[in-house]
Parts: sequence; C-alpha cells; structure tokens
Amino acid sequence: MSGCNSDNRRYYDFLGVARDADADEIKRAYRRAAVTHHPDKGGDEETFKEVARAYQVLSDPGLRRDYDEYLVAAGGGDRAFGDVVEMLKHLVAGGGGGGGDKVFDDVMANMVPGGGGDVVKFTDLSLEEFYNGATRRFMRSRDVTCVRCNGKGSTLASPAVCAACNGAGYKVVAARQLMGFRSRGSEPCAACNGSGEVAQGVQRCSVCRGSKVSTDRKVLELVVEKGMPDGHRVTFPGEAEFKNGVAGDVVMVLRQKKNGKFTRKGDDLVYEHELSLAEALCGFEFVVTHLDGRRLLVRSDPGGEVIRPGQLKAIDGEGMPVHGMPFAKGTLYVAFRVAFPDTVTPALRDAVAAAFPDESKAAAVEDGGCKETTMRDVYEEEKMKHVVIHDRTEHVVINL
Repeated sequence: MSGCNSDNRRYYDFLGVARDADADEIKRAYRRAAVTHHPDKGGDEETFKEVARAYQVLSDPGLRRDYDEYLVAAGGGDRAFGDVVEMLKHLVAGGGGGGGDKVFDDVMANMVPGGGGDVVKFTDLSLEEFYNGATRRFMRSRDVTCVRCNGKGSTLASPAVCAACNGAGYKVVAARQLMGFRSRGSEPCAACNGSGEVAQGVQRCSVCRGSKVSTDRKVLELVVEKGMPDGHRVTFPGEAEFKNGVAGDVVMVLRQKKNGKFTRKGDDLVYEHELSLAEALCGFEFVVTHLDGRRLLVRSDPGGEVIRPGQLKAIDGEGMPVHGMPFAKGTLYVAFRVAFPDTVTPALRDAVAAAFPDESKAAAVEDGGCKETTMRDVYEEEKMKHVVIHDRTEHVVINL
C-alpha cells in the first residue's frame, strides 16, 4: 500500500485510531464515538453521521483499502477528501448511480450506541385510556442466534469453509473505472451471509436449517399509567433485533386520539357546552358524563349571572390525573357557546327592547349626517376566499 499523508487520516481521526488499527480496535472506537456523539445523548447529529461514515468505510476491508489508496493518488487535501467520499458512496451503492447518498448517509441512523437497533412503534390511545389507565399487549418477533446449534448452522463443531468466498465472508466487486482510477469494492457473501462458513446437507441444524438464526417470540405488555402525556415514550430494553451482538430497544410512543367532547391541555381538560339564549340569560343546569363514567351536575350561579359566548368556568380537581401523583388532578374548564335564534317575533323583540333599553342607539340616529346602508349575508365562496372573524357563538378559542 502506498504511503499516507496527513489528510488521509481524516476518517481515522473521527474514530480516534491509528492507521494500522485492526478491525476490533475500529469497532471498539466506533462504539465509544457513537455513545459520545449520538443525538439522543446530546451529541451533534452531523458529527454522528461522520463517525458512522468513517466506520462504514474503515470496517470494510475493500473500502478501507480503496480509501487509503485513492486519497493519496488524488493528492490529498479537503477537495481530494470530498472526491474520495463521493467515490465511496458510489461503491457502497453498487455503482448504479441511484440511492448511494441514502445508503451512505443513513448508515447506522437507526442504531443505538453499542450496535443495537431501536424499533419505534406508535400506539394510538383514546383519551379515556389516558385518563383511566390501560394495558395493551403486543407480540414481538425477532431473529436470534439459534440455540440448538449456537449460531453455527451445523451439527458439526466447525462448519465447512464457504467455497464462494474462501471463508472471507465478503466478495470483491468487479473492478470498474471511476475518477480516472481502477476501483474495487466489496460486499457480503450471499452464500454464507457474510460469516465465511456454511453447513450442507445432513450437517445442517434441524432447527434453523443452516440459517444460524431462529425466531424468538414474546408478548410485550404495555402499561399505560393514568395521566401519561401525549407523546410519552415507554421503552422495553433489549427487546428489538440484535445488531453486532447487541439488542436494541422497543420504544412505544403513545399518541392520543381526538375526543368528541373533551380537549386535553396538559393536566387540564376543556369541555365545550352550548347554551340557549334563555339559559345564558336566566340560568342553566346540565350533566357532564366524565371520562371515567361519573356524572357531574353543573349549575349556573344562582345570583343571576349572565353567561357570555366564549366564557370559561372552572371546576377544580376534575381535570386529568397528574402522572406520577396518584391523588392529584388538574382543572376541568367548561367553555360555553350561546345559540342565538335566527329570527324573533315582534312581540319578543319589543319585550327584549323594553328589558334592555339602549339609549346610545337613539342618540346616534338623532345626530343625523349618516348614509343609510343595507347588509346582506356572506356567500359560502366568500367565506372560503377571505379571512373572516368567526362568530363567537360557533367558535370558542381557548388558550390555557
């Protein structure tokens, strides 16, 4: 191999290893760097990607050899480094020109530090389940090392060496012309799945039939505690697939479905209720069926209070359970809408006018100097075209 200038150490520097580091040293260095720079651990995402790229190249004997040789041939420097990165993307993608960036940039994107891959599952729950608590069960299925043959795939203590790759576990990709240089790449051997060993005929394990893995199934029980927030993550450590000998985590993300009556605002609840105009003026009484089935009687203040459209009233201790505090609950807010009649009879109009005299109206008309106008209803297409001020009797805006 040709000599190596200082720029040729760039991938080695990402992992903090010497240029002559062996495969085990590179793997250990990658795991340490992944823990340090993983975004979930507070690290920088771009640095984590660079670490993953470095490992992708330096852990593959063929790509590592190309990386060392072609950077020197290109003359070193940042531009040469970028050219080599593009060349390696091409090799990883198989030389086809499509999908290379994704394969290269996203390598290890779903890996947790240590080599295991996390599996994220979104679970939709009703507001009633968040309020009362619930239990969900899921079947987890994954490939594990076959217990019968201990991952050998064979009944023999030492399986036969794979003839397709001579036990190397990978095959050299056909040489191709790239960037003016002859390039080589490597890919896992399909005959032995990259292990370098195969089992044939009667030598194959009766359980895994030579595949070296078997299916492990387990029921995972998801316990939704009262008051857990929307988006809460419940982790089942070590229950995902094995990668590089390390099992990832199964992560359940709780998502709240929309409720027809209640709206959740953290630990509080908002219940919308429509009053008639008579109820808003003269008092009301109604029953709220809560999320746990209890019936709450709600009455207006007997002192003659008038309820306005959009007004809020609070009932303490009837909101959502506070997660982690068994006896604490938030507030239940009742948001009122008021339904106005479309028309009124002359007698009713006169009665209301007598009950609520408006002296300012008469004074404005008597001033004179006004142009009389006529209003019309707004057409539906106008409503779609323009931003209009919503009728407060139909829309209640709640900011808690």
